Amino acid sequence: MNIERFKIISFFVVLFLLLGTCFLLIKPFSYILAWSIILTVIAYPLYKTLLKKITSQSLCALLTLALTIAVVIIPLIFLLAYTVKEGIVFVNYLTLNIGELNLRKYSDLIKSPLIGNLYNVLKEYITFFNVNIELIIKEKLKLLGSLLVQQSIGFLQNIATGVVQFIIILLTSFFFLRDFPKLLNLIKAFIPLDESQTATLLNKIGETIYTTVYVALIVAIIQGTLGGLAFWFLGLKSPLLWGMVMVVFCLIPLVGHPVVWIPATLFLLSQGLYWKAIILVLWGMLVIGLIDNLIRTILLGAKTQLHPLIVFFSVLGGVMLVGPLGILLGPVLVVITFFLLEILKLKLHRE
Repeated sequence: MNIERFKIISFFVVLFLLLGTCFLLIKPFSYILAWSIILTVIAYPLYKTLLKKITSQSLCALLTLALTIAVVIIPLIFLLAYTVKEGIVFVNYLTLNIGELNLRKYSDLIKSPLIGNLYNVLKEYITFFNVNIELIIKEKLKLLGSLLVQQSIGFLQNIATGVVQFIIILLTSFFFLRDFPKLLNLIKAFIPLDESQTATLLNKIGETIYTTVYVALIVAIIQGTLGGLAFWFLGLKSPLLWGMVMVVFCLIPLVGHPVVWIPATLFLLSQGLYWKAIILVLWGMLVIGLIDNLIRTILLGAKTQLHPLIVFFSVLGGVMLVGPLGILLGPVLVVITFFLLEILKLKLHRE
């Protein structure tokens, strides 16, 4: 092995080791970067509008974030604060009343032909195996109540961490907005494609990120509307407010609408309103839950010109691979892959 070959191999070994180390350094902040990208995508149209009137990019980025915080972030914080307050009240209610839950009211449910016939069929097996249904339900509800208390305490303890992360997100978004052209040129320099292909690829990536974010907003608004309608139909208090809360939670990956309708279901059960609880569960699982995948897949597929099945598996696979970040990363990776395959196909035809 000559000295030049050794130097080249050593260079690439050191480079890959450093790149791996940099990846490990950035990995803990992957969610912060993802939320910064989302905030940047939401705020960028406003930034471009202000940039026509304000020459300073730093001042323009600062004003854009300030307006975004005032119009979007602050109302969301108040909404989440109200949700936390109501959640603590609900947990206290559940904890105090769970032991006194009157399960005899389920006899009204059994009087219906469908549930009554099913109960009669299962009754013999329940009696044979000596299963105490009421005791099991009480124990499980007590366990759920204690779990909710623990989660509430943990949530309050993480507020300080959330504030620090939010500040980092704002700082990162500021630099994303201000230095977007510089970052774009830096990325272009390392893409081994010609100028037109590089521009097309970056446009596709930008459109996919933009579409993914705004599709998420549309889906969340639809889910929140459906949730609010369910609350209104079932006679639950403040359907408009809880619909808005559901919109917010639907924007948080892997959290979503169950955070709102599951506690509401437990409240209905504690009041003995079993039919309403069943309706809410079915509505939450079959309508609100499925509408996410359906609308997201159709809208993303139409915009990215990918088959809906590919979009569905890219989002689902992305979430399974890297967690909530996969909702954004999955479609982007698929778009890049298909674009590079198109380039390869053109090169093979030319040869």
